[in-house]
Amino acid sequence: AMSGVFAQTAYFDVAEGDQMPLVTELIPDLTWYGTGGSMTLTLWGQNESSDTPIMYGPYTLTPATKTIPVRARNRQLSFRVDWDAVTGFSSRLGAIRARFAPSGRRP
Repeated sequence: AMSGVFAQTAYFDVAEGDQMPLVTELIPDLTWYGTGGSMTLTLWGQNESSDTPIMYGPYTLTPATKTIPVRARNRQLSFRVDWDAVTGFSSRLGAIRARFAPSGRRP
């Protein structure tokens, strides 16, 4: 079993960076290998580079997880995925898609 395995993105702008989008759903792209394991996804948001990040989650991901309902309203987001340390389990992480809607210009 692998312990302490994770993947984390840098902060990226949602929309064009000048809007305050409301993220309402995450759609993970995962391929599962083995059994008995799960993963956690944590979403971090901030409005400006100097802001203290706000944590959303962690959300548990299993082979049955199709979508993750969230309510995050930030200009910039970052994802972190942590794998369980379970022998005989692993998964491949693809693109994480998000459903969002414009929510104004002010934080």
